[in-house]
Amino acid sequence: MTDDKSFKSPFSNLTSLDTSLMRSTKPKEDFKPANQQTGKPDYQQTSLPVKQQAVKPANQLSPKRSSFQKVTYHLSPEAIDAIEDAKRILRREYDSKTTLEEIAEIAILEAYNDLIKNQQTSKLVNQITSKPESHKT
Repeated sequence: MTDDKSFKSPFSNLTSLDTSLMRSTKPKEDFKPANQQTGKPDYQQTSLPVKQQAVKPANQLSPKRSSFQKVTYHLSPEAIDAIEDAKRILRREYDSKTTLEEIAEIAILEAYNDLIKNQQTSKLVNQITSKPESHKT
């Protein structure tokens, strides 16, 4: 093989890259990349999907409601549609902002008051006793 001292690299005359070609002709304080924006950022307006409803997390309920006990009931699709329709009607026709909880609470208390006041002729008794599965055999 050859001696290391006798071997001369073809690149040995180049001590460093010529960086003068890469330097900007503008002063540094004026130099800004072409893709960088200046000034205040533009705020983009976003929108929610049409079907999405804003729901308050349990910890953001009104102070009155936050102390209430949370319960869950299985409801028929018709009952769910009815309560949502009631909320929509109240909002559109009466400009009332209410919650599904408030509507359900009022309906339950009204049914209870009707039961106490009218007993056997109440709507609740009539609906429940007219079902064949509610009669004991």
